[in-house]
Amino acid sequence: MEFDISEGHVVKYAVIGAFDVSVLVTRVPESPMNALLRQDNRNWQLCYEHITDDLKRMLSEVKVSNKPLTKSETQLFHYAVMRSLGDRQVQQCGIKSESKWSVTHKERYAAAGRPTEKQKAALMRQLVLTFLCNSAPTYNCTDETLDTRLLCEFAELNFAEQSRPIMEKYREVNDKRKSRLDEQIEALERMESEREQLASQTEEPGFEPAEAPDAAPDEERAPASLR
Repeated sequence: MEFDISEGHVVKYAVIGAFDVSVLVTRVPESPMNALLRQDNRNWQLCYEHITDDLKRMLSEVKVSNKPLTKSETQLFHYAVMRSLGDRQVQQCGIKSESKWSVTHKERYAAAGRPTEKQKAALMRQLVLTFLCNSAPTYNCTDETLDTRLLCEFAELNFAEQSRPIMEKYREVNDKRKSRLDEQIEALERMESEREQLASQTEEPGFEPAEAPDAAPDEERAPASLR
C-alpha cells in the first residue's frame, strides 16, 4: 500500500468527523498514456513467453553436439552450476556479492565468466555434495547402495575429520547388534543339529524277513520217513 501511495497509484486521505478521523485510500484512475504503455509492455512479455515455451519444446527434442565448448557456453555451464546452489554455498566458493545474504542472478552470471581455478574446483565439489545429499537414500540402504556408498566415499575423501566419527559411531552399534544376532543364530543352529541327531538315533531300523533258499534243481527230496 505504501509503495502504491509513493508511486502515485493510490491516494490516501483523511475524513474528519465530529468525534473521530478516518483514514481512507482510493485508487487513482490510470491515465490513457499509462494504460497504453502497460499494454505495450504486456505484449512484449507475451512475445517472449511464447518464444520461451516453443524453444523449450524444441530443445527438449534435439541432440546436442560434442564439439568443444565456446567461451559463452563455458560461462553458461558455470552459471548453471551456481544457479543450482544456494546463496551460502555460492559465497563459500568465493563468489562475492553486494548483499551479505544473497547473490543475485546477474552477480552469478558475471562471476561465471571469470572463475578462478580454485573457484571452479569449489563449485564442482559443492555441486557434487549437494547432489549426493539429495540422491543418497536414508531408508533401505547399505554400503552396496551406489549413491550411499558414493556419499560415504566423498565425505571420507574431503571431510575425513568430521565424517569418520559419524561412521565409526554407527558401525560400532551395528557390530554389537550383529554379534548378538550371530550368537542367537549359532544357538538355533546347534539346537537344530541336536534335534536332527536325536531323531536319527531314535528311529527303529526297518526289518524284512529273509527268503528261504531255493532247492538245487538236482537235489533229491528225502523220503517222508526220514524227514
